[in-house]
Formats: sequence, C-alpha cells, structure tokens
Amino acid sequence: TPFTKRIKVNGIDVVAPEKECLELGSGYFIADPTCSKWYFTSIWYSDSWDVEYLQRGLVHLTKDNAVAHAKAMIFAGEKHEA
Repeated sequence: TPFTKRIKVNGIDVVAPEKECLELGSGYFIADPTCSKWYFTSIWYSDSWDVEYLQRGLVHLTKDNAVAHAKAMIFAGEKHEA
C-alpha cells in the first residue's frame, strides 16, 4: 500500500501490527523477543490465542516487520536499529 502505518516502540519506528482479524487460514508472524529468531509463525483460526496476539499488538503479515518489532521491544533506551 502507498501508506504504511507506523508506530514507535521504545523510540524505534516500526511498521504497525495488524488491528483487524485475519482471514481464516492466513499465515502470520508474531513478534517475540524471547524467541531466538525474534518471531514465530502461526495460522489464523480466530481462536483465543490468535485474538490474544492481535489484542497485544503482536500480529504481523511479514517476518521482517515482526523481527523489527520484537527487537524494538528489547532495545529500550539503547541506540540500536531494529
């Protein structure tokens, strides 16, 4: 899209997570700073886990966006590029 919504996470500019439920069966990426890859993947079934990740602002449609978001969560107060 010509306009990509962005947010600040600990002062770092990242692509905003999804705000709406995904289409059933869609793959997505969850920003996770505790994971060695900085993300994990899931399939949208609209179950309680999917909805919780969405409400917490962790759902991304690309791996790169999820990784940048997860790194920004960790680098609070430091000068790092996500």
